[in-house]
Amino acid sequence: MSKKRLTNMTPDELAKETSEFDREFVADTFGKTDEELRPAPSAVETQKPSISYWRYFLSIEGDLEKTTRYVEPVPANYGTYSIEFARILISAGSEVDVVSKALCRKLDPDKWKNAKGNIDAYRRVISRPYRIYDKKVTIPRNRLSFAPWDEWRREANPGWWRAYNEVKHDRQKNYRMANFQNALFSVAGLFILVLYYYHPQKVGKPWPALLGLPDQPLDKYHGAGYKLPVNKMS
Repeated sequence: MSKKRLTNMTPDELAKETSEFDREFVADTFGKTDEELRPAPSAVETQKPSISYWRYFLSIEGDLEKTTRYVEPVPANYGTYSIEFARILISAGSEVDVVSKALCRKLDPDKWKNAKGNIDAYRRVISRPYRIYDKKVTIPRNRLSFAPWDEWRREANPGWWRAYNEVKHDRQKNYRMANFQNALFSVAGLFILVLYYYHPQKVGKPWPALLGLPDQPLDKYHGAGYKLPVNKMS
């Protein structure tokens, strides 16, 4: 690259066109540092948060959706249990613990910076600003609707959470608790929790394969229009 051409280029053009070797030459010639020659990150790049929790949830939810080829997602099949439902239940329950802790740190960073909480502690922190117990999840194709965190309104923990712990600690004894209902509700509970973690940012694409929300029109099945119940203090 000629010095004459370099002289006629703007710093942004230099940053885009020159190699690492050329940048060193430009810095020596024109007195600009390598950092000054690099293009500034766009607003999207600097403001867009990680969506790793969303992607992990989609992975688990995708596994649940695959089971509906064999077990129709209706209440009549809630008691069906299997090793696959056990795996999904444990995966979802474990991630609920991870995301709950992350959400608590987001809501109260000073107190939760190094804290090791449990589900009761998570409930007290999360329920203060967010009415997570009011949010329902649907299976649109079956017209099924339920609130996976409903027990939190009574300061109790969901049955699927208890099942997760029972199956995790003694799978042989509690194998029947690894059923479709507990797998479904645990994944739905994770769904709602992740949405609150990203609140007020909206997530959407890709959207879950099986689960939906009551306030989401089926003709716009991408999640853009959902609402989350919150308390006034939030």
